[in-house]
Amino acid sequence: MQLSIQEQLQHVLQARHNHLMAGNREAMNELLTPNFSFIDGLGRQFDAETYLDHYVDVDLIKWVSSIDESMTVELFETTALVQTLTEDQFQYGTTSYVGRFRIVSLYQLTDTGWKWHFSQATSLDQD
Repeated sequence: MQLSIQEQLQHVLQARHNHLMAGNREAMNELLTPNFSFIDGLGRQFDAETYLDHYVDVDLIKWVSSIDESMTVELFETTALVQTLTEDQFQYGTTSYVGRFRIVSLYQLTDTGWKWHFSQATSLDQD
């Protein structure tokens, strides 16, 4: 039985979360498009390599949790717009962080399935 397009996307969203929590760089890299771009809550832009280094490398970051409090998914043929309200908790070096973010992401349907193309996070924490 073949999965629907929506089920395939849901599978990729779950895999992305699992790879992030496990620090699995290789598996996460398989989910990224060649022109992947991520803009964090501080406005810094990362390509695939620097994203994997900064957010997935278990030698640098230890994820405690990443919880989507809400998620909206809109499909447009071969593009999916995913909006989440996310609470992240992680340890970077010896510093612990907890933050809430509104994240907008684009996923692209390719010949090999859904790939993560872009995300921009906006911090909802007040300084």
